Amino acid sequence: MSETQRSPVAAASLSTGLTGVSLILIGSMLPHIVEAFALGEMQTGLLTGAPGFGYLVGVLLAGFLGDRLGYLHFWRLGGLMGVLAFTGLALAPTFGVALAAAIALGMVPGFFDGSINPLFVRLLGDKSAAILNRVHAFFGAGVIGGPLVIAFLMARGLLWRWIFGLVAVLAGVVLVAALRVPAPPKQERQPISLWQVLRAGWFWRGVVASAMYGGLEVIMLSWTALYLVKVRGATTELAALPIALFGAMLLIGRLASARMVQRIGASRLIVAGALVAVLGFGLLVVLPGMIWPWVAVALAGIGLSPILLTVFADASHRAVGLEGAVSSLVSASSGMGKWLLPLAIGSLAHRGRLDIGILLAVPCALILAGAYFSGALREPAISSPEGEPPRGRCSASGNKPGNASRF
Repeated sequence: MSETQRSPVAAASLSTGLTGVSLILIGSMLPHIVEAFALGEMQTGLLTGAPGFGYLVGVLLAGFLGDRLGYLHFWRLGGLMGVLAFTGLALAPTFGVALAAAIALGMVPGFFDGSINPLFVRLLGDKSAAILNRVHAFFGAGVIGGPLVIAFLMARGLLWRWIFGLVAVLAGVVLVAALRVPAPPKQERQPISLWQVLRAGWFWRGVVASAMYGGLEVIMLSWTALYLVKVRGATTELAALPIALFGAMLLIGRLASARMVQRIGASRLIVAGALVAVLGFGLLVVLPGMIWPWVAVALAGIGLSPILLTVFADASHRAVGLEGAVSSLVSASSGMGKWLLPLAIGSLAHRGRLDIGILLAVPCALILAGAYFSGALREPAISSPEGEPPRGRCSASGNKPGNASRF
């Protein structure tokens, strides 16, 4: 990695780590927040759903406007929004203020995903999947470390508002790191039209794969814990550990994927990961006892780890000049999956068939694998748009080889 790339990669790693922390922050302290504001079930649902709405707004704004105005502005805006959101939650006097801050909190990872992902894709071309998997490994570190640090601090009497204040300081560090990232060189290129993107098969397979992944991730981050308690008889203390285990598998898997994707190709890595996830989710329900389900969670986590970022890179690098728009649309489809699949599982759980609900993950993972199966048979590596040289080697503006990979 060159000197000019280390600063952006380090800043992006901090940003994805903050994303991991922000994802679990409200949930980890939800009992204290409910007590502080005397929330009912409806208000609690609004509070926990608010970040999802904020994410959707943030990722679409950053992606579509970033293509024209520059991604770096929205990356920095995400850091600033983090400072404001976490400070707002720390100081919120009423539920209304806390709800507004929760929406702003969701916009933080939205701005990050809508700016960091297409920025790396535009500048690194066919090498972006490896770098993005490495950078987003720190998301797993945030998911693992966040709950552990919060539990440690609260066990020593630190109030939940102070914890939000400490995370606001972390967001400030991310903002400073993003401000130190140099502006990328301008690239004069003829962009592809949005109509061409919407007609392309590679775009829709990315949308389908991302939607399936979104639902599978929610299963791992929420429904698996409930399944272990209600069906397997685990204690609530032990049932919280699958989230940390999933985060650990994301960290390990994405670091490994950064090396593997350039060797075996994007489609093959996505298909292999989806099939490993099929095995993991199937074994989670089928295998007896209390030990084997943990092995199944680890398998599913390893399988899912390379998928999302590789899908982003594979779809976005084909959309010359519209990397942000495509990345944000693919991200938005992931949000739809995070809403629809849990809704189906909740319906089955209400009828006493939570085990069948968990098994819905198997056909979803198979659909994900099927979307990229034909590509896995013919693509040795991440391909470029037809007739376009890989931008990791030569930019579309005719720069010398390697110029497109400089920050």
